[in-house]
Amino acid sequence: MPLHTSTLPPEIWQIILDFLPLRTRRICLVTSKLLHDIAAETVFSSIAIQFGSWDRIPNSASEERELSRAWGILQHIARNPSFAANIEKVVIFSFLRYSAVFERHCLIMALRELSNLCSFTWYNRSPEISPDITQSSDKSRLDGPSDDTLKDTMFRNTCYKNV
Repeated sequence: MPLHTSTLPPEIWQIILDFLPLRTRRICLVTSKLLHDIAAETVFSSIAIQFGSWDRIPNSASEERELSRAWGILQHIARNPSFAANIEKVVIFSFLRYSAVFERHCLIMALRELSNLCSFTWYNRSPEISPDITQSSDKSRLDGPSDDTLKDTMFRNTCYKNV
């Protein structure tokens, strides 16, 4: 007798999916609406976005591909509140060699929608994280201190040195 998703309550499916590797949970995203909704909570709880190329000699095609992917993710976050609600951790790798006004604006629009954001990490060569990004997320919705220590823990500016 085949097992249908409707035979078990969602809470049991959540427990089952918690034991599966990430790769298998990704497969659950396309099996049924119920499993998609349950798997999405963990599959998309952490996202990494790359602006620019890590290569010393930038490859414009790969850089364009990464920027297009980043823009697509950020746009999806900004336009889809149910997707944005799954995201708890954002990691940004910023390797752009210019001021990145458009990319910063897209990131700010997305950060404003992340109601469950717990961790934001910015890795960069340059430019350093700008104040408009650190101020874009409403800190009052987070548990814990509301002073600068929260800002320091949420927005760590870790600088990659040129190799």
